[in-house]
Amino acid sequence: MIFTKKSICLIVFFASLFLLPAAQASPVDLRTSNNPSTFDEGLENASIQTGHKDQPFFSPDKLPQSIGQFFKIFYVFILGVAYFILMVYAGITWMTARGNEEKIEKAKNIIKNASIGLIIALMAFAIALFVIALFYGLSYEVA
Repeated sequence: MIFTKKSICLIVFFASLFLLPAAQASPVDLRTSNNPSTFDEGLENASIQTGHKDQPFFSPDKLPQSIGQFFKIFYVFILGVAYFILMVYAGITWMTARGNEEKIEKAKNIIKNASIGLIIALMAFAIALFVIALFYGLSYEVA
């Protein structure tokens, strides 16, 4: 089977859909959570196991980390929303083209360019995090 450029891009894209959420997972041992009876108890047990007990999101001693975490979340959120809006717009353009080849090509170009933009932005984000961690000698935690 010969892989074309298009098939490799599709494989990488769909593989990333399944692998990125796995990278976000926190290592919580649910077997030692003593069968929490309420949702709050379960969250408290998970926060103890991951080392996040009594650590507010914005604390004076961790202000730079909190600001960095906020911008990481904000960047990924804005990126996802922009990609979703472009995909919906391209889909509507394609569906309402009624056989007009010019509109169909416009929709295909929007889908292609939005996907390329998403990949470039995510790669830039990953490279920036790697370089910053390398420069400061830090280990990076995803979650």
